[in-house]
Amino acid sequence: MLRIDYDSHALKRLIKRSCYFGIDQEEAFIRVRETLAESRRSKTKYSKCNHVYYKYYYDNISFFVVVHKKNACWIIKTVIMKRGRE
Repeated sequence: MLRIDYDSHALKRLIKRSCYFGIDQEEAFIRVRETLAESRRSKTKYSKCNHVYYKYYYDNISFFVVVHKKNACWIIKTVIMKRGRE
């Protein structure tokens, strides 16, 4: 089973940005899991040692999730939320 952990920076940023965009915190956590479940790699954002996943949502908000993979555990390093598409 895949385990997902949040880095403290990612958790704080997710809560702060979800309030800024008017998204409930629970909805933001669900969207992060959906973004990882689709596993679509980002074309514009990249990292040398981490994987960046992307998903665009119907309310014009894009989620970028930066993940470090360790065996059966994925550690979310940061979550980037912005208006518009990639």
